[in-house]
Amino acid sequence: MPLEKHWRPFLALLARSGVHAYALDGFREYALPAWHERVLETVDSIVAYNRTAGPGERFAGVHYDIEPYLLKGFHSVRRREILATYLELLAKISLRTRNAGLTLGVDIPFWYDTREELTERDFAVEFRGNRKPASEHIIDLSDSVTIMDYRTSAFGADGIAAHAESELAYAAKTGKKVFVGLETTELPDEDLIYFSGKPARGIPAHPAAERIVMLESASGSARIWLIAAQQWEDFLRATREPRDSGVFLWWPVTRIVTIPSSKLSFARLGAGRLRETIAEAGEELSRWPSFAGFAIHDYRGLRSLLEASPADE
Repeated sequence: MPLEKHWRPFLALLARSGVHAYALDGFREYALPAWHERVLETVDSIVAYNRTAGPGERFAGVHYDIEPYLLKGFHSVRRREILATYLELLAKISLRTRNAGLTLGVDIPFWYDTREELTERDFAVEFRGNRKPASEHIIDLSDSVTIMDYRTSAFGADGIAAHAESELAYAAKTGKKVFVGLETTELPDEDLIYFSGKPARGIPAHPAAERIVMLESASGSARIWLIAAQQWEDFLRATREPRDSGVFLWWPVTRIVTIPSSKLSFARLGAGRLRETIAEAGEELSRWPSFAGFAIHDYRGLRSLLEASPADE
């Protein structure tokens, strides 16, 4: 194992400092069957390494951050197929780690137990004869989950405590542990663009709303634009397609909601706000025996946050 000579002294240093180290890996494609064998080979290599390492040089477990919802088709027709193959992979990993005495941790989004606002579709999936939310299947298969609970308010319907509650409740019933993940890395502000219904085809002579979403689909690929009314003439001059071309589809935009970075990450709010929120949320979450603490994403982000804050903050 090429990296073994680096792992041993590093893991020994961590162990002397009271730190338990996990082998972390993750890639959205891992959820697909074509990648499963390579993922399992990685797990096997960690198991093999631990067998030859000294007691203070071993990994405590493996941790996977796969995020299958980033795959094309997850938020439409392929969701249940992707989730089912993802769960099969976790089941195989779980068997290997359990037999080797390793702990398995898995990252999950907070919304695996919810319904989508517009489509009303949920994230329940049938796996080995049981149909329930993906979050519950994952808790069953792992020793712990880390909820990517990226909010900066402890309370409220869209706060940290509310988003973690159902996972903590289910984990408490099954004897599993839950870490609540918070974000400290700088993130951009985001816009959520709402549109729905059957699209119109072609290019209208004038925009039918203040903003429209325009999709061009041709030659096996697609491009999408958000076009404001004042940009319409520029768009018409730029396209070479006839207005009645079947390669264009468009929808009126019904709503745009801006999501500021400060709602998701503490990077702009300071270390004092992070500590305050951890204290508030921690008091509420600690009533669940499954609550294992907070997980900070990531070390570099946290270090930058701390260095940017006054020493007495």
